Amino acid sequence: MKRLYLFDIDGTLIRSGGAGKRSFNKAFNEIFGIDNAFDDIPMHGMLDPIIFQNALSFYGIISNNYYRKFKKLYLKYLSEETKDISGWKVVEGVKSFLKKNQDNAFFALLTGNMYEGAKIKLEAVGLWDFFPEPEIGAFGDEAEERIHLGNIALKKIKKKRGIEFNKRDIIVFGDTQHDIAVAKHIGAQSVALSSGGISLNVLQKYQPDYLAENFTELMNIEF
Repeated sequence: MKRLYLFDIDGTLIRSGGAGKRSFNKAFNEIFGIDNAFDDIPMHGMLDPIIFQNALSFYGIISNNYYRKFKKLYLKYLSEETKDISGWKVVEGVKSFLKKNQDNAFFALLTGNMYEGAKIKLEAVGLWDFFPEPEIGAFGDEAEERIHLGNIALKKIKKKRGIEFNKRDIIVFGDTQHDIAVAKHIGAQSVALSSGGISLNVLQKYQPDYLAENFTELMNIEF
């Protein structure tokens, strides 16, 4: 049976030069008139809707009726960002790794991005086609906590494809401690990469199964 590879996006597959944060800031400013609202809000490894809710709390905005409008504006600005991706970068070795493994592993996304945002980002850098059934991944607007994304993806795959993977045949690739935690939660193996800015020394403290700076270092590993 093929193995299941679950991939985070930001910092793991790509670095978008701050495009997501800029789009968040523009959308929030258009609604609430607050400049650079997310400069003081943690975003790395978080779920998109939770980031938004944290911003509302931070600025003392008491309402849950803005998310739909915020999401629409965010996606508009993110799409505009893709007109110039000169500051974007596919993490080293990603395309080679995906090409090498696409016939012997089932690929799915496991990300804090909302589905539409994930699509915009990965299409912009030519990675979307590596995920022919992207809807069976797990996305930021499908869970209240990131820890549950793994189980969401597994349930979708089982329902749509009738596949139930052995837990040790599942590998989660990510660049934060949150990705390692998701892997442990479902009994999967974890690959922690420092490509998102968190050092290998820090990631090691969370006890991933594998550590690497980027995907080039993973090319000859048999998981």
